[in-house]
Amino acid sequence: MIMTHNWNVYGKKEDGTMFGSEIVFSLLQTIINMIVFILICNRIYPFIIHWSSYRRKVIIGFLFGIASLISLKFPIVAQKGILVNLNDVLAGMSGFLGGPIAGAITFTMAASYRAMLGGIGAVAGIGVMLVAAFIGALLHLYMRGKGFPSMRRLWMPVMFGVIIAIDSFAWTLLFPVRVRLELLHDYAIPFFTLYPLSAVVFYYLMAEEWYSLLHKRNTSLSFQTVQARLERQAAKGRPFSLVVMNIDQFKAVNEMYGFSFGDELLEEVRKRLNALLPEQGWSARINGDEYLLSLPIADRKDALQWLENAKKELTSPYTVKPDGKLVHLSFSTGLALSENNEIPVEELLRQADMALKDAKTRGLNMISPYEQRMTERLKQRTLLEEELRFALERKQLSLHFQPQFELKSGKLKGFEALLRWHHPELGAVSPDEFIPIAEETGLIVPIGQWVLRSACETMQRILPLCPSSTIGVNISALQLIPEQFPDMVLETAMLTGLPLDRLELELTESELMTSLDSAQEQLTRLSEAGVRLALDDFGVGYSSLNYLRKLPFHRVKIDRSFIQDIGTSKDDELAEAIIRLVRQLHLDVVAEGLESYDQLMRLQEWGCDIAQGYLLGRPMPESELHAFIARNTTSFSEA
Repeated sequence: MIMTHNWNVYGKKEDGTMFGSEIVFSLLQTIINMIVFILICNRIYPFIIHWSSYRRKVIIGFLFGIASLISLKFPIVAQKGILVNLNDVLAGMSGFLGGPIAGAITFTMAASYRAMLGGIGAVAGIGVMLVAAFIGALLHLYMRGKGFPSMRRLWMPVMFGVIIAIDSFAWTLLFPVRVRLELLHDYAIPFFTLYPLSAVVFYYLMAEEWYSLLHKRNTSLSFQTVQARLERQAAKGRPFSLVVMNIDQFKAVNEMYGFSFGDELLEEVRKRLNALLPEQGWSARINGDEYLLSLPIADRKDALQWLENAKKELTSPYTVKPDGKLVHLSFSTGLALSENNEIPVEELLRQADMALKDAKTRGLNMISPYEQRMTERLKQRTLLEEELRFALERKQLSLHFQPQFELKSGKLKGFEALLRWHHPELGAVSPDEFIPIAEETGLIVPIGQWVLRSACETMQRILPLCPSSTIGVNISALQLIPEQFPDMVLETAMLTGLPLDRLELELTESELMTSLDSAQEQLTRLSEAGVRLALDDFGVGYSSLNYLRKLPFHRVKIDRSFIQDIGTSKDDELAEAIIRLVRQLHLDVVAEGLESYDQLMRLQEWGCDIAQGYLLGRPMPESELHAFIARNTTSFSEA
């Protein structure tokens, strides 16, 4: 016997029950679809978190819209024809998480498909979706208002589900009694069970970290959990200091010793922090190698003094069992003060985070208290980010080329392509300002592809003038993530006609720290194809020799800090030792930042192969390359 149920057809036994296989299949099918949807959201959200608020809301709307279409296409059949419709939940949650924009997008997608399916339940279904999205958007706007009690976040999703359930029953009153009873029969159980559950799941999907119910010793607390605790503390009326600490270059420790070792090390850090905390102070690990501290200290000077004392303890060597390895750590620290609780907790967290970023820009093991200039800098950064998104298509980016010379013969050996940005209103923007923004936003990927293609085209045009030269192009770790990166490089060289052995890709140690495993396979493939590879900024990272051992480099570029400090006996010995070490590995040595004849003579004496710097030639546009090459066909001494 076959039962027609609204717009769906299901199998039914003589006793009125559904076929067991159909129940299991439809249930598993939708569960798998929803799990995939959650995983996709988890993957996408870290990439869009730096986007503008409007763009994030549009993406949220489309994601929930797609999930709604899936739930309409593959509904769950629970028992005796009871239909579990998740599309109403998703429409409401879209408005709840992304506001009116996201809710409208999700509703439009789901309602259009529902109307196309037709059936006696179409009007009620569309009505429920509309009101659900509307209620979700209202709750979203309410939550953004000031003074929203943190405890209400626990029961808000439950009340959200109940409201939509009542709304769904109200819509059934539009139909005759027979249809109304059938709809109530279909929708009653799903509304009272799945709405609260789905609300909670999708609410915490947007959290920065998942909160583990197991309370493992190294488990990070969710951002919402920490914020709620801070709000309760602020409600007591006592001022406090908020500290965010990040372990410098901890990823390198994991790569060198393994994640189990890293977990043990994090546990040792936690123990030291807890031992140092004053009475009524507390700490929480909020993001892998990042810690948040609340200190009952109101005075800025006292807070800085406490942090300086704590830094001495935290940076002393760690002995990690069972091997007993000694490890030295450093910490970047940001500090913000509640100032008699006049600053909202959310703003206080933002200030501490800005202070932490400032500490990282100043170097390792630095402490930065929040200052108003950091907010102004953030505004400037936001402006640069928005303008950078259009810089490529508006043709504001260009390449300059810095020459490299062989020190033994004085011959021109190649150029390094350097990215420049000239904005019509902001003027020349420093690479130190816009390249980190491009890295954080992912814009470095399309920009990097343009740089590679433009550099190859330029080198192909000047190659007849300097046939033994190479062109160096800097590569970001983000560009190495796609498995197609080697194909893209090889295709670019082929389309521009540049021989592969004339192309050199440069990677810094800091870039490799984030992608060593994926980089090894991809760089090996490029090296075997003939592309040359260089390790840039050698000597300033955490595990340089590890990279030289694992990756097929041809050259090592010594960081300019070692070259600029040549002149004191201590720095001379260090620079000489690095050069001799690299040469013993049968790799070419390139010195960056050459600015004086004294540095030049020392480098020649130590056996350095190649150098670049203002002494030999400043970065120049392509229009000046022909004349420069003509002046330096024999030796840089004629430059």
